[in-house]
Amino acid sequence: MLRSLSEFNDRQVPTDFFETLLLARYAAADGSENEEISRAFHEWVRRSPQRVGINHQGQDYCDFVRNVVVPSAEQYCQLLKAAKNRVTGLEEVFYNAANGIDAQYLLIMAAVREDDAQQVFLKKAKVLASYLDLVFIVRTVNNDGAVQSQDFVDEVYRLLPAIRETSSIEELRLLLGREAAELPGFSAVRKLSLHNNRRQIRYLLARITAFVEAGCGKPDLVDEYIGYGVDGTESPWEVEHIWANKYSLHVQTGLANERDFQEARNRVGALLILEKSDNASYGADRYLDKLPLYFSQNLLAASLHPACYKRKPRFRKFREKYGLDGIFSPFPDNFDVRAIDSRAALYQRLCELVWDVERLGFAKVAAPTQRAGKNPQRRKTHYGVQVADLMRVNLVSEGTVLQGKLKRTGQEFSATIVSQGRIRVESGEEFGSLSGAGAAVQGLGSCAGWDFWHVKNAQGDHVSMASIRKLAIAQGLLEQTAESSDDALQSAEEEPLPDLGSQLTEFNQKYDGTLTEDELRSLIHLPMSNAKIKAAARRTDLENFADVFDRVFQAGVEDWAMTNAGFLKKFMDDDSFRSELTEMTRNYAYISLRRK
Repeated sequence: MLRSLSEFNDRQVPTDFFETLLLARYAAADGSENEEISRAFHEWVRRSPQRVGINHQGQDYCDFVRNVVVPSAEQYCQLLKAAKNRVTGLEEVFYNAANGIDAQYLLIMAAVREDDAQQVFLKKAKVLASYLDLVFIVRTVNNDGAVQSQDFVDEVYRLLPAIRETSSIEELRLLLGREAAELPGFSAVRKLSLHNNRRQIRYLLARITAFVEAGCGKPDLVDEYIGYGVDGTESPWEVEHIWANKYSLHVQTGLANERDFQEARNRVGALLILEKSDNASYGADRYLDKLPLYFSQNLLAASLHPACYKRKPRFRKFREKYGLDGIFSPFPDNFDVRAIDSRAALYQRLCELVWDVERLGFAKVAAPTQRAGKNPQRRKTHYGVQVADLMRVNLVSEGTVLQGKLKRTGQEFSATIVSQGRIRVESGEEFGSLSGAGAAVQGLGSCAGWDFWHVKNAQGDHVSMASIRKLAIAQGLLEQTAESSDDALQSAEEEPLPDLGSQLTEFNQKYDGTLTEDELRSLIHLPMSNAKIKAAARRTDLENFADVFDRVFQAGVEDWAMTNAGFLKKFMDDDSFRSELTEMTRNYAYISLRRK
């Protein structure tokens, strides 16, 4: 058994298996024993043998190893293999692994039993992995920032007690059907745009593109589309903007200014997925110049061309099967804002098909009626306060206008608080947090949203949302958590640390493999040790922090790269390279320092 677990070329795998098995099935479901098990799982079993069914020495130990541990390890190995290479019947395990949702193993091992028949095991694993994949895409579409690994650990532990109680696949499907019924739908796709969510947008485009291709009898290349070849090697596919990044080419669309142009250009309906080399070769070509090239690409891209609708019986049957004839349409002469709207509606429908609850294997359950005053968002911020909580105590209300301003440029932004405490920006796109909305409108990787957004009070003064939150806690209107009790933490942001791994992968794909993650972290830590940087992160917002950070960072890079002439030349000569590297490190350093 240990030999099989060790075949994954990671010495940690056997330990991970034992910890996962004990946490999934036997440990306290509230997580209170997690640290003890992670530190020395064998000692936990030795102290509490009855928790795993060992009541007598001798045969009970033997039975536990033979009848529970060994068959469970075989199931665990199947999951690890499915995570590494896509396996028929366990595709969602692969997708979750690509999205960093390692908590899926804990959830699956809680539901399966060591004596489950192989087909029962596969069905349970598939339906649970599918649920986590659904949560990931729904959060992406609805701009809920909870798509990091830790967010799914929290979701898994919330579900764990109920999952343990299920014994059959039917019970599991009913439970997950009820959970899925409480999730938001896909209508937000129509306003969804590309901002600091490139990895998630690429995943969405990859899945719907592969769905169309496979539905028309073509090979399912989703492995490649999401960044992995069928053999596990990297396969760089990128998000393609249908509009070239030149406002002057799109004045005829009626967009008033560069800002409106960028908002429209980044909407999901104006995006495709293409192989990196093809994407780069199209450059700043006009739409009509690119249209013949799109026709030679995947079917979702090719469907922009009118020739795609001629002599393609499989594509016709696919549209007829799913009622897409009135939604798929070519754009032979121009691609304007109305075309973006049309494509966004198509993408919404494709998402509804790919992630249909019955197709995923859940029981179809009617959506519950939302009770007045109930906050449907399960997560709490690090402070224990959300915008919806401020609405509940009447400090803000639905329709409250938020304003944000960049001090360096004077550029102003506005947004509106809508139902359930969500934030709607000027483009119509909605976000689950102030931070997500602030980062999106500024085009940044992160934003201290509670500090950035302000409301105008009765006296006409601008008051930050952070001040309103602090007032609510001070007046006892909201329950104060241990984390929010320390004023030093009031200025920290609820946004999780940016995912350096995925950002670095995209950066290296764009600039031909420039940095390793260890090198990037050493670059980040150079300015983070600077006293001025530390002080600036504590006392100011991200925009003013940038003024201090960028100067220190550039000087640090110049010293660090003295032995790497090629890297230093690229950093000094390529404005885009320098700007993206600086922004990536700045955002990470800012949040990291404010959370300490």
